[in-house]
Amino acid sequence: MGDPAQTVAPAVFLHGGRDRVVPSSHSEWLARRCPSAELRLTSDDGHISVLDSAAAALDWLRAHTG
Repeated sequence: MGDPAQTVAPAVFLHGGRDRVVPSSHSEWLARRCPSAELRLTSDDGHISVLDSAAAALDWLRAHTG
């Protein structure tokens, strides 16, 4: 994997604060290192329930692409 700091494309990371499979600190670390990233941490979501945010992520993608 390359250096996250070299990422130039817009990126959004969705993560659930109650994820018991992958700690949210992983997404927080990655988002801090990607200059074009936005982290959307939903405190009440878990590993799968965060997918309920998929529609909002698609809206974000439409707004950030040409």
